[in-house]
Amino acid sequence: MHEENAEYRKIECTMCGWETLLDFSGVFEWLVKFGILKPNHDIGDDLVYELFHGMAERYQCPDCASPKLELSVVLDDFSDVEAQRCRGCEMVIPRERLEVVPGTKYCVFCQEKLDKGQPLPIQAEYCPVCGKKMELIRDHESRHGDFKWVCLSDPPCRYRKK
Repeated sequence: MHEENAEYRKIECTMCGWETLLDFSGVFEWLVKFGILKPNHDIGDDLVYELFHGMAERYQCPDCASPKLELSVVLDDFSDVEAQRCRGCEMVIPRERLEVVPGTKYCVFCQEKLDKGQPLPIQAEYCPVCGKKMELIRDHESRHGDFKWVCLSDPPCRYRKK
């Protein structure tokens, strides 16, 4: 079941028209992406939202790199559409997409990757040492073709996890 109302943050680019809706986890990932928070921070919801709006001058459009983004709060009472999460990235699929493509199981980003034959993103893993994003790579030292998580920090902290 849903909460009575869900609160989203809407980001719109005034230059190219790109837009997205972010739930709390999307806002948190956005702050990590722009280096404002480390992924393993445990802070309250109110502070996350305050940081999100307070650091708006750092954001750029992912399509055109314009810094002219407008932020707003969107409330959804779920009266018209049942909220669904993307099977690829687990983000909430925006209501508008569900209205246009009823029954969809993927957000626009993941569906485009599937249409191009690209693999869907694996849930991100973050380095417990430095907090940077880690990448899943094939372990060439393994005889069985195993994979391992490797920290992408620069300078490298060299953390590895099988």
